[in-house]
Amino acid sequence: MSKRISSVRTAILAAHRKLRNYREVAELPEYSDIPPGTLCSIANGDPVPDKWRKKLGLASPRSTRPPRLEIRKDDPESAAISILDNMGREYAQELIDYLWRGIAE
Repeated sequence: MSKRISSVRTAILAAHRKLRNYREVAELPEYSDIPPGTLCSIANGDPVPDKWRKKLGLASPRSTRPPRLEIRKDDPESAAISILDNMGREYAQELIDYLWRGIAE
């Protein structure tokens, strides 16, 4: 399972607070090969370059997008069932409820 970007940022900031220098943070084994400027940018909220996502244990942004679905308003269960395997039962139920509210209006 991949890490969350917020946990990576928190870890970089904690290391920076301890070491007081992004150059020293870049020398730590978990951040080796990542330039100090890039670590600083990530810690300050900039997007993580694709080049470093795997090194930091983050998923590729392209792999986190949900699949495109064809949703028919007259059959909300079909859309929910098609995402059940990918997103989980609670999301499917939320989608069913949302679409039924749209039909009732």
